[in-house]
Amino acid sequence: MATVIESHGVKTPRMVTICEVHRRMLDVLTLRLLPNDPELFDELLPMLDTAYVMGKKMAGKLNQYKFQYDQGWWEKQQPEILESIRADREKRVAILQARDNEKN
Repeated sequence: MATVIESHGVKTPRMVTICEVHRRMLDVLTLRLLPNDPELFDELLPMLDTAYVMGKKMAGKLNQYKFQYDQGWWEKQQPEILESIRADREKRVAILQARDNEKN
């Protein structure tokens, strides 16, 4: 597995946002770390929550600048985007749970 320093400069998937990466991390931590090491999970969760909120603010502001949206752009787009995010997350959680079930 590459360290942060080794992966510096490596391109990321184009359509994956920082918020989506945080959601994926939370899913993996919840399904794999929480049952085995709840104390470590409890230590990591506040940091991940903070990073997620920071990422949402950053992504929203960058989109506003890029597309010159007005202040209400998120409210107009929110329902459609959130539904897509929920559907993707449900699929990902199902895959992670299936992998864990196969191992047991």
